[in-house]
Amino acid sequence: MNLDIMTFVEQYALIPVAAVCWLMGWLLKHVWADFPNRFIPVVLLPIAIVGVLWLNGWAVTPENILAGICSAAVAVYAHQTAKQIVEKDADLPATPEVSE
Repeated sequence: MNLDIMTFVEQYALIPVAAVCWLMGWLLKHVWADFPNRFIPVVLLPIAIVGVLWLNGWAVTPENILAGICSAAVAVYAHQTAKQIVEKDADLPATPEVSE
């Protein structure tokens, strides 16, 4: 069995839908300041499912629903990973200086 990654990505459209979800999450966080951050993944899930269904001709199949769930998860995971890498260690306690 030959598994071609690009064929998989083209079929399930994870990357474009995840990019749209990332943008929607960013907009929710930065444009609507009162929107609770904990609900952003909940909002991204139906957006991702609808995006995958739209790209796949509105065919409601388990594969398309799973691709939508994975797209939302990839967007949230990528955001959190980038945030943790870029963010300084502000929540860590300062290390005391050793005097000699």
